[in-house]
Amino acid sequence: MADTPLFIVPYLYQSNVLLELVLLGAIVVALFRPRLLVSLTAAMVLIRPNERMELSIPLMEVLPPALLLLLIMHAGKVRELASRAEIKYLHLFVGLTLAETVILHPATTKDVLLYLAVGFLLYLAILLFMADDDGIRLLSRTVLVCALLICLEPVYYHFALEPSEINWQIFHLPKSGRLQAWGMWANPNETAFVACLGAANASLLASKYPNPLHRLAALGTLPFFALVVFLTASRAGLASLLLIYLPVAILSRRSMVRFGAVAVVLLALVTAHLFTPERTDEQASTDDRSDLRYRGEQVVKAFPLAGVGFLQARNEVGSKPLHNSYLQAFAETGLPGGFLLTAFLGGLLKRLYGAVRTGREKDSHHHLVYVLGFFVSSLFYLFWGNQLLTIMFFLLVAQTVIALRNAEAPAAVAVEEEDPWPAFDGDQVVVRPAEPSEGEVSSR
Repeated sequence: MADTPLFIVPYLYQSNVLLELVLLGAIVVALFRPRLLVSLTAAMVLIRPNERMELSIPLMEVLPPALLLLLIMHAGKVRELASRAEIKYLHLFVGLTLAETVILHPATTKDVLLYLAVGFLLYLAILLFMADDDGIRLLSRTVLVCALLICLEPVYYHFALEPSEINWQIFHLPKSGRLQAWGMWANPNETAFVACLGAANASLLASKYPNPLHRLAALGTLPFFALVVFLTASRAGLASLLLIYLPVAILSRRSMVRFGAVAVVLLALVTAHLFTPERTDEQASTDDRSDLRYRGEQVVKAFPLAGVGFLQARNEVGSKPLHNSYLQAFAETGLPGGFLLTAFLGGLLKRLYGAVRTGREKDSHHHLVYVLGFFVSSLFYLFWGNQLLTIMFFLLVAQTVIALRNAEAPAAVAVEEEDPWPAFDGDQVVVRPAEPSEGEVSSR
Protein backbone atom coordinates (compact mmCIF):
# COMPACT_ATOMS: atom_id res chain seq x y z
CA MET A 1 0.00 0.00 0.00
CA ALA A 2 1.51 3.29 -1.05
CA ASP A 3 1.96 6.13 1.38
CA THR A 4 -0.95 8.57 1.22
CA PRO A 5 -0.31 12.24 2.05
CA LEU A 6 -3.12 13.53 4.24
CA PHE A 7 -3.09 17.01 2.73
CA ILE A 8 -4.96 15.80 -0.35
CA VAL A 9 -8.05 15.44 1.89
CA PRO A 10 -7.96 18.61 4.04
CA TYR A 11 -11.52 18.14 5.37
CA LEU A 12 -13.71 15.11 5.87
CA TYR A 13 -17.10 16.76 5.50
CA GLN A 14 -18.79 19.59 3.60
CA SER A 15 -18.98 22.98 5.30
CA ASN A 16 -22.31 23.87 6.87
CA VAL A 17 -23.30 27.48 7.56
CA LEU A 18 -26.31 26.45 9.60
CA LEU A 19 -24.14 24.34 11.89
CA GLU A 20 -21.79 27.28 12.42
CA LEU A 21 -24.64 29.57 13.40
CA VAL A 22 -26.16 26.95 15.71
CA LEU A 23 -22.85 26.36 17.51
CA LEU A 24 -22.12 30.08 17.81
CA GLY A 25 -25.64 30.73 19.09
CA ALA A 26 -25.29 27.89 21.57
CA ILE A 27 -22.10 29.45 22.95
CA VAL A 28 -23.83 32.81 23.43
CA VAL A 29 -26.89 31.26 25.12
CA ALA A 30 -24.67 29.05 27.29
CA LEU A 31 -23.10 32.13 28.90
CA PHE A 32 -26.21 32.17 31.08
CA ARG A 33 -26.17 28.41 31.65
CA PRO A 34 -22.67 27.60 32.91
CA ARG A 35 -23.00 23.82 32.80
CA LEU A 36 -24.07 23.95 29.18
CA LEU A 37 -21.09 26.12 28.21
CA VAL A 38 -18.65 23.81 30.00
CA SER A 39 -20.09 20.72 28.31
CA LEU A 40 -20.19 22.44 24.93
CA THR A 41 -16.56 23.52 25.31
CA ALA A 42 -15.47 20.02 26.30
CA ALA A 43 -17.29 18.60 23.27
CA MET A 44 -15.69 21.08 20.86
CA VAL A 45 -12.25 20.52 22.36
CA LEU A 46 -12.60 16.79 21.71
CA ILE A 47 -14.54 16.71 18.41
CA ARG A 48 -12.77 19.71 16.82
CA PRO A 49 -15.41 20.71 14.22
CA ASN A 50 -13.01 23.14 12.50
CA GLU A 51 -10.70 20.23 11.68
CA ARG A 52 -13.50 18.19 10.11
CA MET A 53 -15.10 20.81 7.87
CA GLU A 54 -14.16 24.21 6.47
CA LEU A 55 -15.93 26.62 8.80
CA SER A 56 -15.66 30.40 8.54
CA ILE A 57 -15.92 30.83 12.33
CA PRO A 58 -12.81 29.66 14.24
CA LEU A 59 -14.71 28.11 17.13
CA MET A 60 -11.58 27.29 19.14
CA GLU A 61 -10.80 31.02 19.16
CA VAL A 62 -14.33 31.93 20.22
CA LEU A 63 -14.28 29.64 23.26
CA PRO A 64 -11.57 31.42 25.34
CA PRO A 65 -13.39 34.81 25.40
CA ALA A 66 -16.67 33.05 26.20
CA LEU A 67 -15.11 31.10 29.09
CA LEU A 68 -13.28 34.21 30.34
CA LEU A 69 -16.52 36.21 30.32
CA LEU A 70 -18.27 33.40 32.21
CA LEU A 71 -15.55 33.38 34.87
CA ILE A 72 -15.65 37.19 35.19
CA MET A 73 -19.40 36.94 35.77
CA HIS A 74 -18.59 34.62 38.70
CA ALA A 75 -15.35 36.27 39.86
CA GLY A 76 -16.11 35.72 43.55
CA LYS A 77 -16.21 31.96 43.13
CA VAL A 78 -12.99 32.03 41.11
CA ARG A 79 -11.10 33.68 43.98
CA GLU A 80 -12.18 30.91 46.33
CA LEU A 81 -10.39 28.29 44.23
CA ALA A 82 -6.94 29.67 45.04
CA SER A 83 -7.14 28.47 48.64
CA ARG A 84 -8.05 24.84 47.92
CA ALA A 85 -5.25 22.56 49.06
CA GLU A 86 -5.50 19.92 46.33
CA ILE A 87 -4.94 22.40 43.48
CA LYS A 88 -2.82 25.22 44.93
CA TYR A 89 0.45 23.77 43.61
CA LEU A 90 -0.94 23.61 40.08
CA HIS A 91 -2.03 27.23 40.28
CA LEU A 92 1.38 28.20 41.60
CA PHE A 93 3.00 26.31 38.73
CA VAL A 94 0.85 28.03 36.10
CA GLY A 95 1.53 31.38 37.77
CA LEU A 96 5.27 30.71 37.79
CA THR A 97 5.15 29.72 34.13
CA LEU A 98 3.40 32.95 33.17
CA ALA A 99 5.68 35.09 35.37
CA GLU A 100 8.85 33.60 33.88
CA THR A 101 7.43 34.08 30.40
CA VAL A 102 6.55 37.74 30.91
CA ILE A 103 9.80 38.62 32.70
CA LEU A 104 12.38 36.48 30.93
CA HIS A 105 10.79 35.74 27.54
CA PRO A 106 8.34 38.58 26.79
CA ALA A 107 8.38 37.92 23.05
CA THR A 108 6.64 34.57 23.60
CA THR A 109 3.94 35.87 25.97
CA LYS A 110 1.19 35.92 23.35
CA ASP A 111 1.94 32.39 22.16
CA VAL A 112 1.98 31.05 25.72
CA LEU A 113 -1.31 32.75 26.59
CA LEU A 114 -2.99 31.35 23.48
CA TYR A 115 -1.58 27.89 24.24
CA LEU A 116 -2.92 27.89 27.81
CA ALA A 117 -6.17 29.79 27.28
CA VAL A 118 -8.74 27.12 26.41
CA GLY A 119 -7.34 24.41 28.66
CA PHE A 120 -6.86 26.46 31.81
CA LEU A 121 -10.15 28.37 31.48
CA LEU A 122 -12.03 25.11 30.87
CA TYR A 123 -10.32 23.62 33.93
CA LEU A 124 -11.47 26.54 36.11
CA ALA A 125 -15.01 26.36 34.75
CA ILE A 126 -15.23 22.62 35.44
CA LEU A 127 -14.11 23.13 39.03
CA LEU A 128 -16.63 25.92 39.55
CA PHE A 129 -19.73 24.48 37.91
CA MET A 130 -19.37 20.70 37.57
CA ALA A 131 -18.28 19.49 41.02
CA ASP A 132 -21.64 18.14 42.19
CA ASP A 133 -23.48 15.00 41.07
CA ASP A 134 -25.31 16.71 38.22
CA GLY A 135 -22.14 18.27 36.88
CA ILE A 136 -20.06 15.10 37.08
CA ARG A 137 -22.78 13.11 35.37
CA LEU A 138 -23.19 15.65 32.55
CA LEU A 139 -19.45 16.06 31.95
CA SER A 140 -18.78 12.32 31.97
CA ARG A 141 -21.61 11.71 29.52
CA THR A 142 -20.24 14.43 27.25
CA VAL A 143 -16.72 13.00 27.29
CA LEU A 144 -18.00 9.44 26.78
CA VAL A 145 -20.14 10.38 23.77
CA CYS A 146 -17.32 12.41 22.21
CA ALA A 147 -14.80 9.59 22.70
CA LEU A 148 -17.26 7.17 21.15
CA LEU A 149 -17.77 9.39 18.09
CA ILE A 150 -14.03 10.02 17.66
CA CYS A 151 -13.27 6.30 17.76
CA LEU A 152 -16.33 5.19 15.78
CA GLU A 153 -15.27 7.22 12.76
CA PRO A 154 -12.01 5.35 11.99
CA VAL A 155 -13.45 1.97 13.04
CA TYR A 156 -16.31 2.41 10.57
CA TYR A 157 -13.92 3.08 7.68
CA HIS A 158 -11.67 0.25 8.85
CA PHE A 159 -14.38 -2.36 8.38
CA ALA A 160 -16.50 -0.73 5.67
CA LEU A 161 -13.81 0.02 3.08
CA GLU A 162 -10.96 -1.73 1.35
CA PRO A 163 -7.34 -0.76 2.17
CA SER A 164 -6.92 0.60 -1.37
CA GLU A 165 -9.58 3.29 -0.85
CA ILE A 166 -8.53 6.79 0.16
CA ASN A 167 -10.79 7.07 3.21
CA TRP A 168 -9.40 3.83 4.60
CA GLN A 169 -5.85 5.10 4.15
CA ILE A 170 -6.66 8.40 5.90
CA PHE A 171 -7.48 6.56 9.10
CA HIS A 172 -4.49 4.21 9.07
CA LEU A 173 -0.74 4.66 9.14
CA PRO A 174 0.99 3.77 5.89
CA LYS A 175 2.64 0.33 5.75
CA SER A 176 1.71 -0.77 9.26
CA GLY A 177 -2.04 -0.17 8.90
CA ARG A 178 -2.35 0.99 12.52
CA LEU A 179 -5.67 2.72 13.22
CA GLN A 180 -5.73 6.44 13.90
CA ALA A 181 -8.45 9.04 14.27
CA TRP A 182 -8.71 12.42 12.57
CA GLY A 183 -7.27 15.87 13.24
CA MET A 184 -5.68 16.35 16.65
CA TRP A 185 -6.04 12.60 17.26
CA ALA A 186 -4.33 11.58 14.00
CA ASN A 187 -1.85 9.34 15.78
CA PRO A 188 -2.41 5.75 16.99
CA ASN A 189 -1.24 6.56 20.52
CA GLU A 190 -3.52 9.60 20.73
CA THR A 191 -6.43 7.53 19.43
CA ALA A 192 -5.73 4.86 22.05
CA PHE A 193 -5.75 7.57 24.73
CA VAL A 194 -9.20 8.72 23.59
CA ALA A 195 -10.41 5.12 23.86
CA CYS A 196 -9.02 4.89 27.40
CA LEU A 197 -10.68 8.21 28.25
CA GLY A 198 -14.00 6.85 27.03
CA ALA A 199 -13.59 3.57 28.93
CA ALA A 200 -12.79 5.38 32.19
CA ASN A 201 -15.83 7.66 31.92
CA ALA A 202 -18.12 4.74 31.03
CA SER A 203 -16.90 2.88 34.12
CA LEU A 204 -17.30 5.97 36.31
CA LEU A 205 -20.88 6.51 35.18
CA ALA A 206 -21.86 2.87 35.65
CA SER A 207 -20.31 2.79 39.13
CA LYS A 208 -21.41 6.16 40.54
CA TYR A 209 -24.83 6.30 38.88
CA PRO A 210 -25.76 2.62 38.48
CA ASN A 211 -28.95 2.98 36.48
CA PRO A 212 -29.73 0.63 33.55
CA LEU A 213 -28.74 3.24 30.95
CA HIS A 214 -25.25 3.73 32.37
CA ARG A 215 -24.68 0.03 32.90
CA LEU A 216 -25.77 -0.67 29.32
CA ALA A 217 -23.46 2.09 28.07
CA ALA A 218 -20.54 0.61 29.98
CA LEU A 219 -21.20 -2.96 28.82
CA GLY A 220 -21.63 -1.79 25.24
CA THR A 221 -18.72 0.63 24.95
CA LEU A 222 -15.95 -1.06 26.94
CA PRO A 223 -15.46 -3.91 24.42
CA PHE A 224 -15.55 -1.33 21.62
CA PHE A 225 -12.89 0.83 23.24
CA ALA A 226 -10.76 -2.26 23.85
CA LEU A 227 -11.08 -3.07 20.13
CA VAL A 228 -9.95 0.46 19.24
CA VAL A 229 -6.85 0.12 21.43
CA PHE A 230 -6.07 -3.21 19.77
CA LEU A 231 -6.43 -1.75 16.25
CA THR A 232 -4.10 1.13 17.09
CA ALA A 233 -1.39 -1.42 18.03
CA SER A 234 -0.44 0.95 20.85
CA ARG A 235 1.38 -0.96 23.57
CA ALA A 236 1.23 2.09 25.82
CA GLY A 237 -2.49 2.35 25.13
CA LEU A 238 -3.07 -1.28 26.05
CA ALA A 239 -1.02 -0.89 29.24
CA SER A 240 -3.01 2.26 30.07
CA LEU A 241 -6.31 0.48 29.55
CA LEU A 242 -5.23 -2.29 31.91
CA LEU A 243 -3.93 0.19 34.48
CA ILE A 244 -7.36 1.80 34.69
CA TYR A 245 -8.67 -1.42 36.19
CA LEU A 246 -5.59 -2.41 38.18
CA PRO A 247 -6.74 -0.53 41.33
CA VAL A 248 -10.02 -2.47 41.14
CA ALA A 249 -8.01 -5.66 41.45
CA ILE A 250 -5.67 -4.40 44.17
CA LEU A 251 -8.34 -2.76 46.33
CA SER A 252 -10.93 -5.52 46.14
CA ARG A 253 -12.12 -6.70 49.54
CA ARG A 254 -11.95 -10.38 48.50
CA SER A 255 -8.40 -11.70 48.71
CA MET A 256 -8.82 -14.47 46.13
CA VAL A 257 -10.40 -12.10 43.63
CA ARG A 258 -7.67 -9.58 44.31
CA PHE A 259 -4.89 -12.14 43.84
CA GLY A 260 -6.36 -13.54 40.64
CA ALA A 261 -7.09 -10.14 39.12
CA VAL A 262 -3.62 -8.81 39.92
CA ALA A 263 -2.03 -11.90 38.35
CA VAL A 264 -4.10 -11.52 35.18
CA VAL A 265 -3.43 -7.78 34.84
CA LEU A 266 0.31 -8.14 35.42
CA LEU A 267 0.51 -11.03 32.98
CA ALA A 268 -1.30 -8.96 30.38
CA LEU A 269 1.06 -6.02 30.94
CA VAL A 270 4.14 -8.20 30.55
CA THR A 271 2.83 -9.84 27.38
CA ALA A 272 1.13 -6.77 25.89
CA HIS A 273 3.16 -6.96 22.69
CA LEU A 274 1.58 -10.32 21.90
CA PHE A 275 -1.91 -8.78 21.75
CA THR A 276 -1.10 -6.01 19.28
CA PRO A 277 -0.46 -6.20 15.52
CA GLU A 278 3.15 -6.53 14.47
CA ARG A 279 5.20 -3.35 14.22
CA THR A 280 8.58 -2.77 12.65
CA ASP A 281 11.49 -1.10 14.43
CA GLU A 282 11.42 1.87 12.10
CA GLN A 283 7.86 2.64 13.15
CA ALA A 284 8.58 2.48 16.86
CA SER A 285 9.46 5.73 18.58
CA THR A 286 11.36 4.34 21.57
CA ASP A 287 14.82 5.35 20.34
CA ASP A 288 13.67 8.84 19.32
CA ARG A 289 11.98 9.42 22.67
CA SER A 290 15.06 8.20 24.55
CA ASP A 291 17.23 10.63 22.61
CA LEU A 292 14.80 13.47 23.34
CA ARG A 293 14.83 12.63 27.05
CA TYR A 294 18.64 12.64 27.07
CA ARG A 295 18.72 16.06 25.38
CA GLY A 296 16.07 17.32 27.77
CA GLU A 297 18.17 16.24 30.74
CA GLN A 298 21.07 18.25 29.35
CA VAL A 299 18.82 21.31 29.11
CA VAL A 300 17.86 20.90 32.79
CA LYS A 301 21.53 20.76 33.75
CA ALA A 302 22.33 23.84 31.66
CA PHE A 303 19.37 25.95 32.89
CA PRO A 304 18.51 24.65 36.38
CA LEU A 305 16.99 27.78 37.96
CA ALA A 306 14.52 29.27 35.48
CA GLY A 307 14.68 26.84 32.56
CA VAL A 308 14.70 27.90 28.93
CA GLY A 309 11.12 29.24 28.93
CA PHE A 310 7.77 27.58 28.43
CA LEU A 311 7.42 25.93 24.99
CA GLN A 312 11.06 26.76 24.24
CA ALA A 313 12.75 23.42 24.99
CA ARG A 314 12.11 22.21 21.45
CA ASN A 315 14.48 24.93 20.20
CA GLU A 316 17.23 23.40 22.35
CA VAL A 317 16.72 19.74 21.37
CA GLY A 318 16.23 19.95 17.61
CA SER A 319 12.75 21.40 16.91
CA LYS A 320 10.84 18.47 18.44
CA PRO A 321 8.82 18.72 21.68
CA LEU A 322 10.14 16.67 24.59
CA HIS A 323 6.99 14.50 24.74
CA ASN A 324 7.34 14.26 28.52
CA SER A 325 5.45 16.59 30.85
CA TYR A 326 7.74 16.01 33.83
CA LEU A 327 10.96 16.63 31.92
CA GLN A 328 9.41 19.59 30.12
CA ALA A 329 8.48 21.18 33.45
CA PHE A 330 12.07 20.98 34.74
CA ALA A 331 13.62 22.01 31.41
CA GLU A 332 11.34 24.96 30.69
CA THR A 333 10.48 26.32 34.14
CA GLY A 334 13.52 25.19 36.10
CA LEU A 335 13.76 23.21 39.32
CA PRO A 336 11.11 25.34 41.12
CA GLY A 337 8.54 24.67 38.43
CA GLY A 338 9.40 21.00 38.16
CA PHE A 339 9.02 20.49 41.90
CA LEU A 340 5.70 22.37 41.95
CA LEU A 341 4.26 20.13 39.23
CA THR A 342 5.58 17.01 40.94
CA ALA A 343 4.15 18.14 44.28
CA PHE A 344 0.76 18.75 42.71
CA LEU A 345 0.53 15.39 40.94
CA GLY A 346 1.94 13.49 43.91
CA GLY A 347 -0.35 15.23 46.38
CA LEU A 348 -3.42 14.62 44.21
CA LEU A 349 -2.49 10.95 43.82
CA LYS A 350 -2.00 10.54 47.59
CA ARG A 351 -5.29 12.23 48.40
CA LEU A 352 -7.18 10.22 45.78
CA TYR A 353 -5.69 6.94 46.99
CA GLY A 354 -6.62 7.82 50.57
CA ALA A 355 -10.20 8.56 49.53
CA VAL A 356 -10.42 5.20 47.75
CA ARG A 357 -9.03 3.29 50.73
CA THR A 358 -11.28 4.96 53.30
CA GLY A 359 -14.37 4.85 51.08
CA ARG A 360 -14.34 1.20 50.04
CA GLU A 361 -17.30 0.47 52.32
CA LYS A 362 -19.39 3.29 50.87
CA ASP A 363 -21.45 2.68 47.75
CA SER A 364 -21.14 6.36 46.86
CA HIS A 365 -17.33 6.06 46.68
CA HIS A 366 -16.98 2.99 44.45
CA HIS A 367 -16.47 5.13 41.33
CA LEU A 368 -13.29 6.65 42.80
CA VAL A 369 -11.36 3.48 42.07
CA TYR A 370 -11.85 4.08 38.33
CA VAL A 371 -10.85 7.74 38.72
CA LEU A 372 -7.72 6.57 40.52
CA GLY A 373 -7.01 3.99 37.84
CA PHE A 374 -7.26 6.49 34.99
CA PHE A 375 -5.20 9.06 36.87
CA VAL A 376 -2.46 6.48 37.53
CA SER A 377 -2.51 5.34 33.91
CA SER A 378 -2.23 8.96 32.77
CA LEU A 379 0.82 9.53 34.97
CA PHE A 380 2.61 6.91 32.89
CA TYR A 381 0.87 7.51 29.56
CA LEU A 382 -0.51 10.99 28.88
CA PHE A 383 1.87 12.90 31.13
CA TRP A 384 4.92 10.75 30.37
CA GLY A 385 4.49 10.81 26.59
CA ASN A 386 2.93 14.19 25.81
CA GLN A 387 3.50 17.88 26.18
CA LEU A 388 2.86 19.86 29.33
CA LEU A 389 -0.31 21.84 30.15
CA THR A 390 -2.26 20.73 27.09
CA ILE A 391 -6.04 20.92 26.95
CA MET A 392 -6.25 17.21 27.73
CA PHE A 393 -3.96 17.69 30.74
CA PHE A 394 -6.35 20.25 32.19
CA LEU A 395 -9.47 18.23 31.32
CA LEU A 396 -8.13 15.09 32.99
CA VAL A 397 -6.96 16.97 36.09
CA ALA A 398 -10.29 18.78 36.37
CA GLN A 399 -12.29 15.55 36.16
CA THR A 400 -10.08 14.00 38.83
CA VAL A 401 -10.37 16.98 41.19
CA ILE A 402 -14.17 17.31 40.96
CA ALA A 403 -14.62 13.56 41.53
CA LEU A 404 -12.45 13.82 44.63
CA ARG A 405 -14.16 16.98 45.92
CA ASN A 406 -17.58 15.45 45.36
CA ALA A 407 -16.65 12.31 47.32
CA GLU A 408 -15.12 14.32 50.18
CA ALA A 409 -18.08 16.71 50.40
CA PRO A 410 -20.58 16.43 53.26
CA ALA A 411 -23.70 14.34 52.85
CA ALA A 412 -25.58 17.38 51.58
CA VAL A 413 -24.45 19.09 48.39
CA ALA A 414 -24.90 22.84 47.95
CA VAL A 415 -26.08 23.92 44.50
CA GLU A 416 -25.68 27.49 43.31
CA GLU A 417 -28.49 29.42 41.68
CA GLU A 418 -26.90 29.80 38.26
CA ASP A 419 -26.73 26.06 37.63
CA PRO A 420 -29.67 25.37 35.30
CA TRP A 421 -30.35 21.69 35.99
CA PRO A 422 -30.83 21.58 39.79
CA ALA A 423 -33.82 23.30 41.36
CA PHE A 424 -33.26 26.64 43.03
CA ASP A 425 -35.29 29.18 44.95
CA GLY A 426 -34.57 32.83 44.36
CA ASP A 427 -31.16 33.88 45.60
CA GLN A 428 -30.91 31.10 48.14
CA VAL A 429 -28.58 28.15 47.95
CA VAL A 430 -30.57 24.95 47.83
CA VAL A 431 -29.22 22.03 49.83
CA ARG A 432 -29.95 18.72 48.22
CA PRO A 433 -29.92 15.76 50.62
CA ALA A 434 -27.66 12.90 49.64
CA GLU A 435 -29.40 9.93 48.06
CA PRO A 436 -29.82 7.03 50.49
CA SER A 437 -27.86 3.86 49.92
CA GLU A 438 -29.58 0.62 48.96
CA GLY A 439 -29.31 -0.62 52.55
CA GLU A 440 -31.00 2.50 53.89
CA VAL A 441 -33.80 2.24 51.34
CA SER A 442 -34.49 -1.40 52.18
CA SER A 443 -34.65 -0.64 55.91
CA ARG A 444 -37.33 2.01 55.51
